[in-house]
Formats: sequence, C-alpha cells, structure tokens
Amino acid sequence: MLYYLPENISLEDFQNDKPLVKIDLASGGFIMAEPVDYNHVRICTINSTDPMDYLDTHYQPGEIVALGLKG
Repeated sequence: MLYYLPENISLEDFQNDKPLVKIDLASGGFIMAEPVDYNHVRICTINSTDPMDYLDTHYQPGEIVALGLKG
C-alpha cells in the first residue's frame, strides 16, 4: 500500500475529531476525505492499485473538492 503526502502536509493535519468519508473511485480504489463545508471535502489519503489515481491533480492529499451534490 502506498501513502502519498506532499512535503507541506503531515499526518497530524488529518488527526482530528472530524469523521472521515470513504469515496469510491472508478478505478476500484478509494479516497478518504474529511468534511470541510457543505458539499466540500478535503482529500486525506488515496488507496488504489491504479497509478493514474495518484497522478490525478484532483485527488492529491490536502486538495478540497466539491462533491457535486445538489441542495
């Protein structure tokens, strides 16, 4: 299993009381993310066997992404 963390982000940044959400990827892998705001999450970790998931700029740890939910 590979864990990719940029130099400016440490594991302590993700160890808090917020629950983590598991989001499945099309490749069969998944990302763990923490809720930031309504419909937005911050990527914490990537778990995938597809190397392209690690190269995708949208899935980088620390990145905030919109879930695309309507409300």
